[in-house]
Amino acid sequence: DRTEDDIINLATVRNVEKVFSKLTKNYEDFKPKVPLAEFSPLTAFIGMKEGLEGGETFEVLNEEYDSKTGRTIYNSVGKVKVDKKSIWDNRYSLDGEPNDPNGPDRTTLKGKAKKATYGSLLRLIK
Repeated sequence: DRTEDDIINLATVRNVEKVFSKLTKNYEDFKPKVPLAEFSPLTAFIGMKEGLEGGETFEVLNEEYDSKTGRTIYNSVGKVKVDKKSIWDNRYSLDGEPNDPNGPDRTTLKGKAKKATYGSLLRLIK
């Protein structure tokens, strides 16, 4: 029941998403940086659109203020990995509905970041 315009629109958006996800693997400027959504379990609003397949490693960063320089710095407080069994399918859909309505609404991460706080960021390592 899709029109030709719908099919072209879907293919175009999905191909752009694939290109961006490939860029995240090789270029620092394109690597995703997202806040932690929850702590028990560790989750974040990142998923298949960003190229996650499971097993990727993220560094957990806490924001701190450096009074000497007057700048905000980020200190690493742990590393976590994407749980292959719980990846959010946030890819584009024509109707705005989730691609997998029975799937998770965010991605779950495994690992320890004991000093993580609200506002901690995740940065893709590999």
